[in-house]
Amino acid sequence: MLSCPVPPVDCDELAVRAAMTLFTFPFNALGWPALAVGSVQLVGRAGDDALVLGAGLDLERRLGSPG
Repeated sequence: MLSCPVPPVDCDELAVRAAMTLFTFPFNALGWPALAVGSVQLVGRAGDDALVLGAGLDLERRLGSPG
């Protein structure tokens, strides 16, 4: 699942990366794990990568597939 529409093959990669990391970049810059599932953003402390990813997987399972 992407946070933006699937880009075309001949897209501007930098623009796509900027759109996909718009809300998580500040946390990534600090070294904190962060991800977005739908309209929910999950952020953990440095070193909590597995916890954040596990919570994201659980949230995706509970929310179901989009569409």
